[in-house]
Amino acid sequence: MMNFKTLLLAILLTANCAYAQKSQITGVSDDWKGREVRVLADADPISGVQNELAQTTIDKTGKFSVNIPVDGVRMVWLAVNRFKAPIYIKSGMNYELQIGGSKENPYIDTWNKGELAYTFNYLSDDDPNKAIMEFDNAYYQFFLDHSELIGKSAMKGKVAEFEKKWSERYAKEPYLSTYIKFSIAEMKLSSGFPKQELFENYLINVSGDENNPGFKDFFNTFYADYLERYNTRVKGVDIKKTLGEKPDLDAFFDNIQKDPFANDAVISQMVVLKAITEVYGNSDYSKTALKQVLNKVSTISKTDDLENIAENIRKKWQMKEGSITIQDIKEAYAPALNYKPGTANLLVITNTESTANKRELHLLTDLSAAYKSEFWVTECTVGNSEGEAKKPSWPKAKAEDAYGLLEALDVYSFPHFVWVDSRGNVTESGIEPPSQGLERRLHQLKVKSEAKNKIKVGK
Repeated sequence: MMNFKTLLLAILLTANCAYAQKSQITGVSDDWKGREVRVLADADPISGVQNELAQTTIDKTGKFSVNIPVDGVRMVWLAVNRFKAPIYIKSGMNYELQIGGSKENPYIDTWNKGELAYTFNYLSDDDPNKAIMEFDNAYYQFFLDHSELIGKSAMKGKVAEFEKKWSERYAKEPYLSTYIKFSIAEMKLSSGFPKQELFENYLINVSGDENNPGFKDFFNTFYADYLERYNTRVKGVDIKKTLGEKPDLDAFFDNIQKDPFANDAVISQMVVLKAITEVYGNSDYSKTALKQVLNKVSTISKTDDLENIAENIRKKWQMKEGSITIQDIKEAYAPALNYKPGTANLLVITNTESTANKRELHLLTDLSAAYKSEFWVTECTVGNSEGEAKKPSWPKAKAEDAYGLLEALDVYSFPHFVWVDSRGNVTESGIEPPSQGLERRLHQLKVKSEAKNKIKVGK
């Protein structure tokens, strides 16, 4: 299995594909016939949005093949169902993989997220996967060999020796040399080198380097938990107040400019975008304020890439806030979905591989009978439907695009319950299941409905 450096983030989709050569990924799996295969690339280094570059299905012989346009070197994610792993592809190269089967990834059909196991059948001597694997192994071994020096001044000398050994090895390979450069910067950060020195040497005038996962690893480590750590570094400032219920955006941006590690125009805006995504949903910060910050960065962004990052974050937040309807779900992911307009719907996403399915659906059967005037149950299943004991008491459809559905609704386990209001809007994805208090919600609806009816009768 590939052993890549942790926290690898992916590549901005800004390459000019008109000149890109196609690379091919061919895979073999003995017992995964019919599983979906995707090649994905992160839309940017911050938002977490991924774009699909190719999709296919493992055929009846256990094989698949996809072509990807590549300009130079690119990191992508290979996904089977929702199990994923990174792979570096070089323009014009063909990659033959042996993909882990049920023994290596026994839970793949749960449609939960996981790490995909695979091996290369062959790699040429100049392939970036081989070079990065070699460097990453040396990187980790360095810390194992010098663990007793961490936090001591002698560690800096050892890092300097490591840098001298590796910095020129791939000097003629821009992608690899950039990866190694910023990985060593991360090593220096972990080894106690002065942050001001690292900022000046690695984080000023970095235009173009943002596309490299080595840079993004270093960037994310350097600015980890930025807003939460800000107050401890900058005395006399409570940045949480500037993004509270009564936001002061001018004060917020003034405070950011006071940070000696955020006084480069491009880096400053990247830091702000990263920071607000980290705390979105944290009760210490107003969502309204965070959205205002996002809008401001979008209007003053220094590069097209920054503007694209802001737009991707906006779309992701809108999705989380329920800017999707059950009709959208039906049209995009499950055409056979049967829901009831004009009333509240409980959309249940199920998978027969889940051990909790039977228990929760049994409880839901009783609730749907007791509160039939308050809501309508509709089920959407992913994966195969084998092993079900009986037909449910409500309509059931199979998702035609399981991956898209689960990503859109942020599904991590099954069964997953989605609340849809009477206008068809998804208001909450991941509400409490029947075993954890769903009836309280339904009872409150019933009480409100009965009170409303009494008023009508009184009139």
